[in-house]
Amino acid sequence: MFTNAAQTTAKESLTVLERIANHDQTAADECVRTHGNWIWAVALKYSDSNEAAEQLTMNIFEDLWKFAHRFKPSGLDEKVFVFLIARRRVRAKALPEKSEFGADNRFFESYRKYSENGKN
Repeated sequence: MFTNAAQTTAKESLTVLERIANHDQTAADECVRTHGNWIWAVALKYSDSNEAAEQLTMNIFEDLWKFAHRFKPSGLDEKVFVFLIARRRVRAKALPEKSEFGADNRFFESYRKYSENGKN
């Protein structure tokens, strides 16, 4: 029981991106809840259609998953790091036709559940 309390305390002290880097399964859902609305707003602003905005949103979340290990809380605030990832993706305008991570992408599933609940 003491070990579970210690694990819970350690988990709570980590940022969402640190938890993603540590492959915490619950971190993807939390990341979508925390950053999803403003990432969607940015994607929509810089896209020609809802479909393009959705693809851009997915690409941003994929980049967050891919680069979470680079986040250092002592260097930047998590929101700034997420913003920089989003800005880089928007500037690149590189929207691959197919997700690099395939249909099992945790962010894709989290975002799909999130948007199906009418919270986009």
